[in-house]
Amino acid sequence: MGLLLLATLTGCQSSWRYDWGNYEASVAALYASPSDTPGYGEHIQKLQEDIRLAQSRKKANEPSRVPPGKFAQLGYLYALQGDSHNARINLEQEKTLYPESARFVDSLLEKVR
Repeated sequence: MGLLLLATLTGCQSSWRYDWGNYEASVAALYASPSDTPGYGEHIQKLQEDIRLAQSRKKANEPSRVPPGKFAQLGYLYALQGDSHNARINLEQEKTLYPESARFVDSLLEKVR
């Protein structure tokens, strides 16, 4: 009986809460062998595209589909490139969407300033 209820409840889930896109593959490529990966610009473009797609798939009255950490990762990559302006914008966006990340993001923002 319990398995039937569990199967019924999980079958009702029509979509995932977050749209991860290529995030995992991009991060893995960046950190697995940094010397073999292209510059940060390509990773930034991939993250921006993932974010754009996630935002375009969001339905009305639905929370953000951009997963936690994605804006922080984008901000971090901008900081590594020396673009403190875009780094701050994305780190602040992470804090806005996920206030529970504020302590961590604030520590990153201190290093960017």
